[in-house]
Amino acid sequence: MDIQSIFFTIFTIWYFSGYIPEDIINTLNKLRHQYSGILNIYNKGFNILHFSLDEDEKEESKPVEPKPQVKYEDKFLEEIRKMNKEYEFDKDEKLQESRQYFELLKKAADERLYQITQVCDKIDQIEIKLTKYKGDESYCICHDHDDDLGETKEERIETLVNQKKELRDEKNKIEHLFQSQKYQEEFLVKISEEARNFIIDKRLDKLENCHIMEFTPLGNVLMNYDKNKESFRFYSDSTIPYRYLEVVGRKFVKQFNCRPIFVDMEEELQLAEEKWKKERKEKEEKEEEEKRRKEESIKNKVPIEEKKKNVFAKFKSYNKESGTGHVITAAPPKNSIPNKKITQNQENENILLKQKANRYTYEGKIINFSFIKKVDRKAVDKKFGMSFADFKKGILKK
Repeated sequence: MDIQSIFFTIFTIWYFSGYIPEDIINTLNKLRHQYSGILNIYNKGFNILHFSLDEDEKEESKPVEPKPQVKYEDKFLEEIRKMNKEYEFDKDEKLQESRQYFELLKKAADERLYQITQVCDKIDQIEIKLTKYKGDESYCICHDHDDDLGETKEERIETLVNQKKELRDEKNKIEHLFQSQKYQEEFLVKISEEARNFIIDKRLDKLENCHIMEFTPLGNVLMNYDKNKESFRFYSDSTIPYRYLEVVGRKFVKQFNCRPIFVDMEEELQLAEEKWKKERKEKEEKEEEEKRRKEESIKNKVPIEEKKKNVFAKFKSYNKESGTGHVITAAPPKNSIPNKKITQNQENENILLKQKANRYTYEGKIINFSFIKKVDRKAVDKKFGMSFADFKKGILKK
């Protein structure tokens, strides 16, 4: 029986009998309070649900804005810019880097020791010769065949003494150089870079067997990377413009996590522009400083050295007739190319594009690409690496 039925039954008893026991009244009040609380919770929940439904209807009624379409030229651009431009080594690579560092350090120490030892050996040889010249009167200069210059014994001794002094100075200079703090700091930085480049080269070697396929608006492109040429090699059955090759290069870099081999042209041009602005500002400050010095020198009546201008005009070679040397006074032809002035910013951009840009090498059609790596027969069978001399020796032994 639900709460409403209980209330209805009690009300009927009270109405017809006119008497309700006190226990029933207390129970009735408790039930009434509970029932009113349940109704309040129900009403609040209903209002919240009704409000949320109205909000959902309003949101659904709003028109969905279409997402802006990304140009194909800008594909993978955001992902590339989020990647790290520097190489990040794992534990194994860091361990290999430290081993290579200590090997290079030991090799360089051995080279320095060998260099000093060579100088010391030359000094010892000269001291042996001087001892024989001074102690043995019968020792003739003709015994020294390497340095026989027709000198007398005294002249020869003086020459050897000077050579010994020069070698000692050279030895002291080498030792001082090796012990200097500047040399040691530069040497350690160089060794560290060589060890790091060694690991980077090993990682780039792994890219030899990596390739991707991308469908561009002008056809399929298959691409891999050539470490030796520092160029992306691509295969395609159609002519692909540079802007589409940039997209394929971004996909390759994203796929195989090799961001440092890729050049973002927009970022590089921004850096070049900032550099150009800085140089231009420094140049303007320098010109203002020179102008201020000139004004001060004029006030103080200090003579300023100026270059004497030549009153005669010096014509360029293209303004003279070939062979005769006469100056051409006629107007240039109408179809001549105008001499446009190139601004410093444009010059910097041209230099940047030549020095730092992604290179792409066309290797032919996709059918020319071999998905199966060729096996080096010389590594499998030593007979293929045998020279003709070794082959001849084997036949003679038989």
